[in-house]
Amino acid sequence: MALKYINYNSAMIYSGYAIINSGLGDADTGFEFSKLALKINEKYDNKEFNSKVYMIMGGEISHWKKHAKEDLSYLSNAFQYGLETGDLVYAGFSLSCIIYCKTIKGDFLDEIYNDASKYLDFAIRNNQTDIIPIFKTTCLIISELTGSKEHSRLFPPEEENALFEQMNNLTMKIPVHWYFLNKMKNLYILGDYNEAYKFALESEKLVEVCFALLQIPEHCFYHSLILAALYNTVTPEEQGKYLEKMQINSGKLKFWAD
Repeated sequence: MALKYINYNSAMIYSGYAIINSGLGDADTGFEFSKLALKINEKYDNKEFNSKVYMIMGGEISHWKKHAKEDLSYLSNAFQYGLETGDLVYAGFSLSCIIYCKTIKGDFLDEIYNDASKYLDFAIRNNQTDIIPIFKTTCLIISELTGSKEHSRLFPPEEENALFEQMNNLTMKIPVHWYFLNKMKNLYILGDYNEAYKFALESEKLVEVCFALLQIPEHCFYHSLILAALYNTVTPEEQGKYLEKMQINSGKLKFWAD
């Protein structure tokens, strides 16, 4: 019915509805709106919006209904459409979402590192300052986790402070959250739970800027793991707060899984 009463601009309107609904927890409605946006854009052959509607579906909508691996085909299309139409901004956003997806779903670290290095070159060539730190952070975090001399040679750990200062000055705070999220994960994996907790608190402050992105459930999952690891080391009063937060996170994860 909606396709009878729309025009070529409607695709972005429905994509906006999709983001809002998915971000507020209505994954079914969000997914249907995003599918409708793709159909509208195809109906009008609106190349101007191709990269945008595919990036939104792959970066912010699909994973609330399907396995995260399904995001990648939408995002690859979004990147290609961006190149074809000159929409390099959304092409770059698509690459950043590919890195989020591959990292969070647990692809091989060498593969993620190589992709992030390539995407970093793309972002630098096109002066995309908002996403450059995302790729740099990913490379630095993998270098820290693997201890690879090759990784460290290309992205030495001493650049970390400069990188944080650079992205902290950006208006868009998603790169800063990506940094905090990955630091808390790495430190948890490496067994430094107290330091991981510090980064979890910083991640918690910024998690809402991600809205419908995959980073939100990832934060909840690792935040709870860190709290569980520290549970027996804190006071009874703190244990009560930890348990309450773990229950909140668990409730969110169950809701999203259902």
